[in-house]
Amino acid sequence: MSVRLNNLDSFEAQFNLGVVFKNQDKLEMATSHFERAVEIRPNDVEANFEYGVMLYKTGVKSRAEIQYEFLLNLDEAKAEKLRKIINGQQPPPIKVQKASK
Repeated sequence: MSVRLNNLDSFEAQFNLGVVFKNQDKLEMATSHFERAVEIRPNDVEANFEYGVMLYKTGVKSRAEIQYEFLLNLDEAKAEKLRKIINGQQPPPIKVQKASK
């Protein structure tokens, strides 16, 4: 079964589009798709992490910090990684793996 990439209600499609656009350095588009992925699956650690990274990379640090606070409740280690990125202590990841089913 394949996932249609234009399916607005598919977590996998939205996350994977975020990955594609991030890897193409189209950060605004990536942010939009990661945001939609988080709306569909609010407790997904990777989607929340990537959304936070994209918010930071697009200059919306205050919202990235909100993502950090939310991520703390899901996965402390991943939240700490996001905090380090936001604070400039660690570079953001360059490539991201696609969502698994």
